Amino acid sequence: MRNLMLWLILGGVACARLASAQAEDPRVQKLVALMPAVADLPDFKVLLEPEVYPPETLSDHIDGEVEAFNPYEVGSTVTAILARGTTRVQTDIFDMMTPLGAYGVFSTHRPPKPERAAVGTDSFIDDTALVFFAGDYYVDLTVMGRRDDAREVLTLIAKAIEGKIHAERTLPPELDLFPEAGRLADTDQYIPRGHLGIELVPNAFVVQYERNGVLLRASLSLFESEDAATKAFEALSQHIVEKAEGAAQGELDRLPVVTGSLKYRGVLAATVQGQRLLTVCGGEDAEAVKALLHELAESCRSR
Repeated sequence: MRNLMLWLILGGVACARLASAQAEDPRVQKLVALMPAVADLPDFKVLLEPEVYPPETLSDHIDGEVEAFNPYEVGSTVTAILARGTTRVQTDIFDMMTPLGAYGVFSTHRPPKPERAAVGTDSFIDDTALVFFAGDYYVDLTVMGRRDDAREVLTLIAKAIEGKIHAERTLPPELDLFPEAGRLADTDQYIPRGHLGIELVPNAFVVQYERNGVLLRASLSLFESEDAATKAFEALSQHIVEKAEGAAQGELDRLPVVTGSLKYRGVLAATVQGQRLLTVCGGEDAEAVKALLHELAESCRSR
C-alpha cells in the first residue's frame, strides 16, 4: 500500500507517514497526536518522524513479537525516534482499542518484581526501557544504547505522552475478586483465549498464589450469559474427565465442581458461578486447590 505524507500540526513539528485510508481515520489521527513534539519537549529533537503501522503490517516493525499483540486485537501503532543530546529513544505507542487490551499486553510483558515509574495506570522502568499503559494505549520506550541519563529521558517522554491520554487510571475490577491470602504480587494477567492451553477456557484473569510452598494459579473467565458459562463449564468438565487422572465430579458449597490431575498442570479444579467460570490448578494437593477455589467463589458471591 503506497504511503503518503500527512502533515499534522503537533506543537509545530511532526508529520506522520500514513496510508491514505488511515489519514481519514479519527482514531489513527488521535493516536498520532499522542506522539510528543518539540513543543512538548523543548530540549528534544525528532530524529525519525512518526510512522503509523496498521495491524496487518505491524510485523514489519516488531517482527518476532507481533504474536504477543495479535491476541489482544491491537489496532494501529505509531512509532518515532526522539532524542535529547546523544540519547535516542525508540518511542512506540500501540492502540490496543480497549483498556482491557492495553492491560492485557502490559501484564504479559511486566517483569517479576518490576520497578515502577509513577506514570500511567501501571508501569515499569529499568536502565534501558520504560513501559506503561493508560486508557486504550500501551507505550514502549526503549533507549538505543546505554546512556547515563536514560531514566530521566525516558520519564520525560513518558510523562509527555501520558499528559495527552485522557482516561481513568484504573485496573480491571475483576482483579479485586481474587483472595489476598498467599497472593503473589505482580502475577496478575489477562489472557484473551486458550487459558491452560485449553480453547474451552476463553478470556481469563489469572493470579498466582503460594500456599504452603506450593505455586497455584487461579483464574476467572467472564461470559455474556449464565447459559454460556454453564456450557463452557460442561465442556471443560468433559475435557477433564477424558484427559485427567483421578477425575471426579461433585459439589463445592452447592456449586458444581470437577477435579482431576493434568500433566504439567497438577491438580485442576473448576466450578461455575453465574456468568463466571472459575479454576485453580497446581501441585498435587487436591484439598488445597479446592480450598482456594472455594475462597474465590465466596469472594465472587459477595460482590
